[in-house]
Amino acid sequence: MKIKNDSLLLKIVFYNDIAIILTSIMITMVLTAITFKDMEDKVINEARNKIVLLSKGYQGYLNKARDDAFQVSRSIGEDVGTYQQIADTIKEELNKKNFKNYYDSVVTIVSESGEVLGEAGNKSILQTLTSNNTGLLLKNITKKEYEDTGYYLVKLNNDIYARIAVPYYHNNQKNYLVVTAPIDFALLQSLKNFLELSHRDRIFLLIENEFDKGDLNLEKGEVFLNKKVYDDLKLREYKFYYKNKDINNKPYYMALYTLTNYNNEYIGSFGVAISKEPMIKTKAMAAIFITILVIIVTIVSSTITSKIFRKLLEPLSNIADIADRVSGGEYDVEIPIEGSGELRTLSSSFKKMLIEIVSTQKTLKNKNEKLQENLERIDAIDKLLIGIHIEEDTSSTVKDLISAFTSEIGLGYSRAMFFRYSREKDYLIGEYTSINSIIKDQKDDILKERESCNGFGFQVEDIQELITFMKIPFKDSNLLSRALMERKIIYHNDKGYKYDLGNDLLKSLGLNNFLIFPIYNKNRYSGVILVDYYTRDRVISLEEVELLNLLSMNISVRMQNKILEEDRIDNERVQTIEKIAERFLSVRGDTLKRILEILESGETSDKIRENLEVLKPDLEKIERENCTLKAYSKIRESTFQPLSLDSLVLDAIEKIKEQIEGQGITLSLFTNYSGKILGDAYSLKKAIVEIIENACDALKRSNQENKKINITISKDRKIEKIKIEIVDNGIGMTPMQLKNIYEPFISYKENTPGLGLSFVYKIVKEHMGVIKFFSKYNHGTEVKITLNSYKEENL
Repeated sequence: MKIKNDSLLLKIVFYNDIAIILTSIMITMVLTAITFKDMEDKVINEARNKIVLLSKGYQGYLNKARDDAFQVSRSIGEDVGTYQQIADTIKEELNKKNFKNYYDSVVTIVSESGEVLGEAGNKSILQTLTSNNTGLLLKNITKKEYEDTGYYLVKLNNDIYARIAVPYYHNNQKNYLVVTAPIDFALLQSLKNFLELSHRDRIFLLIENEFDKGDLNLEKGEVFLNKKVYDDLKLREYKFYYKNKDINNKPYYMALYTLTNYNNEYIGSFGVAISKEPMIKTKAMAAIFITILVIIVTIVSSTITSKIFRKLLEPLSNIADIADRVSGGEYDVEIPIEGSGELRTLSSSFKKMLIEIVSTQKTLKNKNEKLQENLERIDAIDKLLIGIHIEEDTSSTVKDLISAFTSEIGLGYSRAMFFRYSREKDYLIGEYTSINSIIKDQKDDILKERESCNGFGFQVEDIQELITFMKIPFKDSNLLSRALMERKIIYHNDKGYKYDLGNDLLKSLGLNNFLIFPIYNKNRYSGVILVDYYTRDRVISLEEVELLNLLSMNISVRMQNKILEEDRIDNERVQTIEKIAERFLSVRGDTLKRILEILESGETSDKIRENLEVLKPDLEKIERENCTLKAYSKIRESTFQPLSLDSLVLDAIEKIKEQIEGQGITLSLFTNYSGKILGDAYSLKKAIVEIIENACDALKRSNQENKKINITISKDRKIEKIKIEIVDNGIGMTPMQLKNIYEPFISYKENTPGLGLSFVYKIVKEHMGVIKFFSKYNHGTEVKITLNSYKEENL
């Protein structure tokens, strides 16, 4: 750069040549002092950064555990078996994901009512979550704090564990999957690697005020905290706590992260110990060297340098003072243009920079406020979409919407008014209102500011009563009707009295910066919600309207889907009634008509009896159909008890033995399992008889000479499952018949209600089993039924 005659650089070089040695020593002393302070601060900052990072790593570890539990629970099929087997399977899958993290954990399945359904894992803490304390678990996982963190801590057997719970659905039944994970030495080592601590630094865990585990050279159970600190931590005075402490004559700077249980009671702390040995050695060496220098030059340099640099650096010192004030947030300062050369240029540049900083700060502040408002609106709309339920009557939906519109933690509008569309009268009729709680609280102050009178109290106090009297013609000449007709949001950042809203009373409500939100579906108008920023200095932005448009369209789609779902259910109901009428009522109608004709014929009783005997087969058929319908509709209560499966199958075979032998069918029973199952004997026997009768009918209609039915009972070696296989070489089924096999009232045989296999499917499902059909036309059919084997503990 070009050096001027009055350059500060030339002056410094000139005077530095005179006092080079003295000033060097002084600068060294100053820098050393600063370095010592910086070294101290560095240790402190490192400890604080590490403990904050540790808390995030620890929370990330538990969040990962929650995600793992959620993913594993979703991968478990419906046919796994008992809840205990499910718990064992989930524990095994978690171990596969991360054996080190989940080996000592416990997996528990808890019902919504608090019953422990199954548990697997570390034997030392099994059954610590029992039916007596699951109420505490269910209470904690509904807390807002639990939704934010996804876990809470408990102290068990003088160790700390995290309870992590996620919803778990099994057979359409909501339960909770709870993972109890220990805060153990493996976790500490993982956190130490995560923090990248040096070989001198330490990590540890305290249980209350005693050392529990870690790589500090201390005995387990040794008192670590004094009574005052421990009492402060118990009172939850600190989330993080810092202190200097010597361990075995080694100095450390300690940082503690407090751990609390479900009652927010202090139960322990994570700790990070940053070694101060390198800093102390460096300070000692520097102190010795500086002391020698200072003794030599202090007397000479203190006199010379103080006089030379006091005057030389005075303008620069002033600028530094001003810079310090600006860095502290004081922008309203006057910067004098002093000195010459670089000092003058520096002063001028610094003044321009300060002006730019102030301008930029204001711009960023405005943008941040706007961004925060939009983020809050997005969050509010997201929560609203999750929580809102579309019912046939839109009243509850509307009430949820206007509450969200006027909630300060929601969308933050001042007032909301709902006008329902009446198709009968072709009017928009006022129904509901909602006022922001802040507007209610500040009502008196607001009214005092409005033209120094209280005549506007009705705009807050009586608005509900006024709205219910309002009727607005449904015409596109007013804004409320137009918003609904055009299915779009209409808004104006202006006073409401300037616009045609369809009713003059609306002009008296003091509408300010208002918005009209339509509620509709594809074929129906529901109404509009009118909101505004009453007495509030806010404007409606385009981003705000775009978000609300998304909300409006989402509600419209969900309302339409609700109608389509109701139509589908109605159609299915009508089709079921038509099937019942076609399958049963026509036969009953003909039989009843013939009975009435016989009774009204006037013939003798013997002749009437003779004619009724002819109808006996039809009446017996009607009676069988009634029994089938009652069984299918579960009028009879099932009684579950331990049953011998081979005996049950033999009884079913005996019941239709004559039918089998009469058709020349060979039936063979093979069994390698003589154990029990838990079931209802009547319904299971009926299901097996129905399958065998179907097999007999298929054999009757086939051209096979060697007609046979083979029944096999076996047990799976790996899991507690019993399999029954019934195979025939009958006529089989077509793909279409196989597809509709469980459909009620569909039959390919004459004089049957078409409920047999539907009933069989229903029985197997009630027994928590699985049934599958495999068939090929003209080749036969194979039926496989899988049931749970019985164990004493299942009672």
